[in-house]
Formats: sequence, structure tokens, C-alpha cells
Amino acid sequence: MKYEFVEVIKTDKIQVLTDNFCDAVGIASAIIDLNGTVLIGSRWQRICTDFHRVNLQTCSMCIESDTILANRLIKGQKYAIYECRNGLIDAAAPIMIEGEHVANLFVGQFLFQPPDVEYFRKRAREYGFDENAYVEALSEVPIISKERVEPILDFLSGFAELLGEMGLRQVKQLEATDSLWESEARLRTVFDGVAYPMHVVNRDFEVVMTNKRLLDLRNMTQEEAVGRYCYEVYQGREEICEVCAAREVFRTGAPIKVDKTLPLQDGSVRYLEVCGYPVFDERGEVCQAIESTTDITERRQAEDALRRSEARLREVIDLVPHMIFAKDRDGRFILANESTADSYGMIPEKMIGKTYPELVNAMPHEYERFLNDDREVVDSGKPRFIPEEEITYPDGRTVVLQTTKIPFTSAGIPAVLGVAVDITERKKAEDALQKAHDELEIRVRERTADLQAMNKELEAFAYSVSHDLRAPLRAIDGFSQILLEDYLDALDEQGKHYLQRVRAGTQNMGRLIDDLLNLSRIGRQPMTKKTINLEAIAGDAYKSMEDECKGRKVNLTLHQCPPVLADPDLMQIVFVNLSSNALKFTGCRETAEIEVGSDTKDDQTVFFVKDNGVGLDMKYADKVFTPFQRLHRVEEYEGTGVGLSIVQRIIHRHGGRIWVESEVDVGTTFYFTL
Repeated sequence: MKYEFVEVIKTDKIQVLTDNFCDAVGIASAIIDLNGTVLIGSRWQRICTDFHRVNLQTCSMCIESDTILANRLIKGQKYAIYECRNGLIDAAAPIMIEGEHVANLFVGQFLFQPPDVEYFRKRAREYGFDENAYVEALSEVPIISKERVEPILDFLSGFAELLGEMGLRQVKQLEATDSLWESEARLRTVFDGVAYPMHVVNRDFEVVMTNKRLLDLRNMTQEEAVGRYCYEVYQGREEICEVCAAREVFRTGAPIKVDKTLPLQDGSVRYLEVCGYPVFDERGEVCQAIESTTDITERRQAEDALRRSEARLREVIDLVPHMIFAKDRDGRFILANESTADSYGMIPEKMIGKTYPELVNAMPHEYERFLNDDREVVDSGKPRFIPEEEITYPDGRTVVLQTTKIPFTSAGIPAVLGVAVDITERKKAEDALQKAHDELEIRVRERTADLQAMNKELEAFAYSVSHDLRAPLRAIDGFSQILLEDYLDALDEQGKHYLQRVRAGTQNMGRLIDDLLNLSRIGRQPMTKKTINLEAIAGDAYKSMEDECKGRKVNLTLHQCPPVLADPDLMQIVFVNLSSNALKFTGCRETAEIEVGSDTKDDQTVFFVKDNGVGLDMKYADKVFTPFQRLHRVEEYEGTGVGLSIVQRIIHRHGGRIWVESEVDVGTTFYFTL
């Protein structure tokens, strides 16, 4: 058997001995196991603890030296001597126990002759040591002759080996003692280790042995139980129990199982399952009986709770207005609630054990469909949802059910649990709704076709009117201009005023015709969407209106906007109209402030054009986008009332919306999304 050194030697005691010995001889020592673990260390030199073992490089040299020295030791060799890579002398001797190499005894950190101080100063500089402190530590290293070291090694290795042999004898003695105790206690341990109460009685029903579980349950000791009658100890009775497993074992000589109750000191009662087993003597007669007791109180309570739960569940499923049922793999009903039974015109108990054909005169294909669905759920173990299925009841009614079937186990038997909802009326309503929807869709298509035809006629009319009106308008405007230029002297002031009003009216009529055509074209113009920068388009729109800004102080603020996918030409029209609108209604301000930017509202990007103009009453906000709708007189603010309608139509074509927020004499903000 292989032993570890620490298993057979108390290292704390040998530590004291080695400390005293090393103090006496003046050298350091250590015992290191074969894994390199230092078990004992005494009187280590400062040059090692404060310098060599602290620096990473010199420490690795120490470990390498220990390894080299340990590898030189072979079985039968008394010791080995080695000059470590840090310049000191180390020696090691193997520690053997029963011929096994278990550890090494090291002595060292000394010199055989006075050191070369300059060599060690050079090492101090090389490894960053404090030179003077390092040399001072070197001066503490003992100088011992080789002849003096050998007897020291002989003594220490022999002493450690002697301790190992003594420790080994002690371990073997303890092992033998433990084996004896283990043999004697094994039966008791097994008996006490049983998780349920157990005891042994003789033919007089006197307790021979009781295990720990039963003693703990009765709150007594072994001495208090042994030798007394079992019925007296455990039941508090003066005579044998009416239900007694041991008595039946002695009578029959065979194992038996009985149920009984156990009253406790707090007045509660535990339910027990007692198993009796015979113990035979050398003559083959039953001399003792072993009784093992299992507390089945929780099981009894769980069974009672399960019965109550099943009763409550039955009440609940009977209150559910939908059909709940369960069937085995052969299609026999094993559960049916009141709703299911009512559908078949019977009580639930009458359905149990019967199949669908036994309850109703069903068509074979209908029964086959139900049975296949049930078996698919049982065999696959996966739920199945049936959106619609027709079923015929005994009274001849055919209804539409929406059914969910899930795998189910009843008393260990694979089954299917189903919940069915009668959707007959809902199905009728859905069919009626679908019919109405189809009819409405036809009417919508017809109405859409009518509107498209009307729009084409309207567009043709607008185009024709614009062309037919332009010629007389140009004539009226032209002749009015001739009169004002060539016959100015023949006209009095009233005549001049009338001609100027005629010209203004014809010019306004021309602009109105242009806007009407633009509004018509917006709906027909094809869109070419691309990723665009709205602030750049807004800037270009503002530059196109430089003539309108002449003689005015206008501050335009363009905020950075996220790129959008839109038609650049149409968006140019949007910003021209909105900017023109802002310039028009800020004419009364000393400085017009116009701001273009974006914001985020409800996770959506919203763009805006804001001004500090005259504003408007929000009760008229819905009218600003209506064609030809004006909130001011022409004399106050020119325009046709079509520009914002064009803007709204463009925004709608991009799938967005536009709205206005304003306050009288404060300003107006137009918001839109894309």
C-alpha cells in the first residue's frame, strides 16, 4: 500500500524537532513531498527568503535546483549534494517507508568555503537587489565543511525514516481497530440507516432492538424501549393490539402487511403501513419478528385530497357551457361533462364506455374521421386544433364545432381530452358577413370605376376650360393694358381704377387656372422615390423665392433632418408652397422667422415648417387644406387657396399625413409625416 508522508507523520511535532536541531547545528532544512510541496521548513537563510525566493528569475532558479537535486536521488542512495543556481550548497536525502520513496529531506543554504563577494555583488546588480543588503544577508550564510554535513544528513534522514516507521505502525494499529469496530457496528448501522421505523420483538412481544428512526419518532432511547412490551412502548396499551403484524407472523411463519393507526402525544393520529417478517432459529422455528413501519399519512391525505379535487373538478367542468370529454384510443367515452351529455340527450354516466356510433346513428365516414383524429393525438402525443367539424346528434341536428384535442392519461391509459365549442350560429353570422362583404366589394369596385370615369371627365373639363379661358383672359388683360398705356390721357381716375381692377382680376383668374391644373396633375404625375435630404430641398425652395424676400429681413433656420424615401420633385413643390405661405403671412413682422426641422413623436419622424406670422384660429384648421378656401381677403394676402391643397395631396400620395397647429398673432407650424 502506498502512503503519503503526511498520513503517517504529525508534521507539527516534527517541525518543533527540526527547528531545535537546525538551531543547534546552524543550517536550514526542509521536508518536501514528491509533488514539490514544502511540508516542513526550518531556519531558512535571509538571502533565500528575502531575495532569491522573491525575485521571479532567481525563484525559478531555486525551483529548478530543487528539481535537479530531487531527480539525482535514487533508491538506496543515502543523499546527494548540489550547488544551486543561486550559488549556495544544498543536499537532499530520500525518505523511505516500507521501501517506498515518499518524500525528500533537504538541508542547505550554506557554503563549503568563503564566498566570492564580488560575484554576489554582480548578481545583486543583475537582478535588482539592494547590493549592501544582499551582501549583508550573504554574510549570514554559514560556512560548513563537507565532512561536517555528512553526519548531519545521516542523522536527519535516519530520524525522519524512524518517525515514518513509527507512524506507519500506529496507522496499521488504528486500521485494525477500526476494522473491528466496523464489523461490530455494521449491523447496527444498517438497522439505524433504514429510513422508516423498524424494531425486533420476541415471541412474548418484548422489544429486542429498535432502530434510530423509531426512537426519534417516539422520543425515547434504546434502553427505554428494549425489554418492554411493544404495545406498551409504542401504543400505550396494556394488551396486544387488535391489528398486529408480529402476531400474524408468529402464527403463519410468513411475511404480512397490515394497516393501523398510531396516536401521538399531541393528540394527532398517524396512519401506518406495517410489514412483518419472520426470523427463524437453528431449528427452523420463528423466534423473532421484524416489524417495519411506513408512515402513509401523507399518502392517505393526498388520496383524500385527490378525491376531493376530482369532485371539485367535476363540478367545474359541469358548469362550463362548452363540451368537455375524454375518450380512449378505441373511441370509448371515459369522461363527459353536462354540456356534452345534454348535446346527446342523456346524462354523463350513460355515456361512459360507449362509442359515438352507439350513441347516434352516425355515418361510417363521420365516425372514422373522429376516431382517426383521436388516435392521431394519442399516438403522436401532440395537441390538435380543428377549426371546424360537423357532427350529427341523436335528434338529427347537424352542428358545427370548433374542437381542441390534447393527449391525456386516465388511470395510466393513453387517452384524448377534448374541448368543443358550438360555433354554428357564429358560422352563420360569418357567412352572412362574408356575403355582405362580397356585395360591398362589388359595389365599391363599381363606385370606384364611376369615380375614375368622373375624374377623367373632370380632368378633361379642367384642361379644356383652362385652355378655353386663357385666350379671352389674355385678350381682356391685353386690351386693358393697351387702354392704360395708349389712352391714359382719355381716362379719368375712376376709369383708370376700373381698368386696373379688371387687369388684377384677369391675372388672379390666370393664377387660379394654373393652380387648378397643378392640383389636377398632382394626382396623375408618376412618382419616382429615392433617398433624399429634406433640409437641402427646403434650402433650394427658399433660394427660388429670393425675389419675394427682397427688402425684407428673413431668418431661415434649417435643422438637420434624417434622410427619407420620397419623390424629390414633389417634395420641392411641398417646401415651395409651405415656404411661400410662411413668407406671405410673416409680412407684417419686422423680422420673419422661418424654421424647418424634424422631431420624433410616438416612434415616428415628424417634419415641420414653422413661422412667426399672424397665425390662425384653430377652429378653422380643417379648412386650410380645402381647395379655394381662404381665411383672409385677397386685398390682405394674395393667393388662390389651392397651394395647401396641393401640399396635402402630395403628402397623402407618400402615405403620410399633414396637420397645422397655430395661435393667432404668434405663428403657425405645419407638421407632416411620410
